[in-house]
Amino acid sequence: MSQPVTIENTREVRRYLAKFAPEVKKALDKANREAGAPLIALARNNFPDSPMRNWGKWTDARGRDLSYNAAAVRKGIKIKAGKRSRNSPWSAVTELQNTTAAGAIFEMAGRKTNNSQFTQNLQNLFFVRTGGLSRGIWKAIKEYPIGRYQDKVIENYNEALKQVQQDLDGLKNG
Repeated sequence: MSQPVTIENTREVRRYLAKFAPEVKKALDKANREAGAPLIALARNNFPDSPMRNWGKWTDARGRDLSYNAAAVRKGIKIKAGKRSRNSPWSAVTELQNTTAAGAIFEMAGRKTNNSQFTQNLQNLFFVRTGGLSRGIWKAIKEYPIGRYQDKVIENYNEALKQVQQDLDGLKNG
């Protein structure tokens, strides 16, 4: 996996864009989502039609549906503008998320402990031991030439900044 790329002051740039150039921010977010489309497609392919038999109708104690539906799980993988984690000086420009409960279970089950038969079955059936990484999204990130995505995101930010500069120059000259 490639090294993380640091883009200085992204939070401030995003705040500025939201306040003074919302159309540029909207275009930037759209361009970043489009840049991540191949990564999303790769991640979606890592989710099988049926991970284990008998993972049918299943609800938790609160009545939430945890049944595995491959179409819903694949559709639930999305790329969003990143946020700052609590107690962290860093923020992500974008983040790849799995928004379904069943997808998150398939993705992360057994990450901390591998004691249950359920998690051992998932580990044995899918992928060689993931070493604590998820079975879908991180696997896709390891397989995808992530430098291409990083370059595109940096290009998108530069394009947004050029657009803002043009708008400011137009105000100054107009």
